[in-house]
Parts: sequence; C-alpha cells; structure tokens
Amino acid sequence: CDSLRYLKPHQYQRCLRQPALMAKISDGVKSGIRECQYQFRNSKWNCSIYPGPPRKHAFEPILKALDISDTTVIRRRPPAGHMQFGAVVERRGREKAFVYAILSAAVSYEITRACSNEALPTECGCAKINMHRVSGITYLMRFLWGGCSDDVKFGDEVSRSFLDGDLDSPKSMKKKLRQHNSEAGRSVVTNNMRRICKCHGITASCAQTVCWRSMPTLRYISDTIKQRYDGAVQAKRIRKGGLKAKNKRHNNPTPRDLVYAKPSQTDFCEENLKRGSFGTRGRVCNDSNIAATDHCALMCCDRGYRTETFMRPYGCNCVFKWCCQVKCEECRKRVTQSYCL
Repeated sequence: CDSLRYLKPHQYQRCLRQPALMAKISDGVKSGIRECQYQFRNSKWNCSIYPGPPRKHAFEPILKALDISDTTVIRRRPPAGHMQFGAVVERRGREKAFVYAILSAAVSYEITRACSNEALPTECGCAKINMHRVSGITYLMRFLWGGCSDDVKFGDEVSRSFLDGDLDSPKSMKKKLRQHNSEAGRSVVTNNMRRICKCHGITASCAQTVCWRSMPTLRYISDTIKQRYDGAVQAKRIRKGGLKAKNKRHNNPTPRDLVYAKPSQTDFCEENLKRGSFGTRGRVCNDSNIAATDHCALMCCDRGYRTETFMRPYGCNCVFKWCCQVKCEECRKRVTQSYCL
C-alpha cells in the first residue's frame, strides 16, 4: 500500500485493512478499462491509456486520471512506468462521464462476483434473501429462493466508498458531475438484476424450482452505459444543488443519465496530449462501410490512408483426438487492412 502513492487517505486505509478486497477492486478497474476500450474500439477516442510496465498497479492510470483538475496540462508523455487515461484530461466532456460510470460499475460488478464465488470469505458471501415460497409465473409454478444470490448491495457500497468516498457533499460542479455519473454507472448493475431458476426433481417433473438473483454480464452493463453515453445530457447546476439540462428544450437528467458540463474541445484527430488526444495516425480503419464510425474518411480525418495485403494464419481442419485434445492444421488467408496516415 505504501508504494501506491496516488491513493487518497481513505483508500490507503482500506488497502491496509482489507488487502484481499483491494485486489478485487483492482480487478474491477482493469475490467472497466477493458470494457471502455471495447466500446470505443471503432471511435476516434478509443479510451487509450499511456503504456507502462505490467508490474505497475492497475490503480495508477485511473486514480490519477480521476483527480486531474480542469486546468491540468500534460506537456509531455509521462516518464516510464506512469500510465494515464488519454481523454480524461478533457474538460468535463462526455468521455469523462463514461469513464466514471464504467469504472464505478465494473468495481461494483467484480466485488459482487467475488462475493458469490466465495473469493472474499471474510468480507462477504451470498446475498441474504428470505427463504419463503412465493407465487411464480402461473398458479401451477411456485419457486423457492435459494442458491447463491449476488450481493450487489455490498458491491455497490464498496464501489461508492472507495471511488467516491470524498464526495459526501460535493460543492463544485466537477465533483457533482463525478458523483452523478458514478451513481449512474452503479445503477446499471443494481437495476438489472435477474431471477435465475433451476428445476429439481424426477426428470421433467420440476417438482421444485429454486431461484436466485444474478447480475447481468459485464458486457451487457457496458453496452447499457454506452447507450447512456450516446444520449448524455449537457447539464448545469441549480441553486439547490441539483442538475438541470442546459438546453431548455431537453429533458432534465434523471439519476440514470450520464451528464457533462461542456462538450469536448478536441476532435481527437491529431495528437494533443494537453487535451488528452493520441490522434488517429496508424489506427486501423474501415474502407468499405461508409456509414461506420471507423470508416477511413472519418477515422483518418481526411488525411488519407494506406492499404496493406498480407497472409494471416488461422487454425483449420480441426480434429478431436480422444482424449482430450483438439488438433488443427495451420492455414492462411489473404487479409486486406487499411491504416490512417
């Protein structure tokens, strides 16, 4: 914990007290970064982070990024060993809103999953649900709460206290936006719990049905947050401390909406580290579908692109060998790929 100098006091104390929980929070941060990069893989901003050695802790890129002030200027690439979110330095834009939301949701998700898998036996376990019979879908179908329900409440509390423990009563607009978007991300996890059931009894009789509550997949969660990013609301703060749509023609943001104060001031076409842009030079683009977000004309910002053709190996003619291996031959196929200039 002493080596993680970017931790805030309350985060440092939790690191000392609960190292096993800290490791799962780290897994959540890594999962959030991966989902962010997946959702924006075909966009000019692709949720890039500065590269660093693998031994560095996963918190370094995000915790530093979340604390960047609106006036911070990165004048050069960070020294070796330091990682940083590319577009998070942008002033209160939609990209920053997505980062807050996906990371808070991913930490909540990974903690909850660890509880259900008994990976944190001294911290948490399955959710407590009253074991009583309730009516099912039809008058013939009844089920019993059992199994191991995901304790999403615990995951939500850990995510909130660790990532947003300093936001009890946010007074600045920046902190208010951060709190709102973090809660919006966590709400995707808590509001999409599903009932999963399994039949027990003689074959096909389903004498008893046992059900438990389970989270959706992390990919479903990130897909939902991406939809909210696409419909994010530009907001302003009102005297009572709430948020209101800046454009009177738009609906005021709900607790589930992502919000931002100002649009991004860069188009992410050229490298501009002080605005968090890596540029799109060298990025793979799509030269066939003109409507795609990664079409070469759009991705390359009309600078042009080059096309290369090469042979790519892949497994083919696979055969199952008893027991228990699958052996494949190596085949090659011709691939054409385009890159931005």
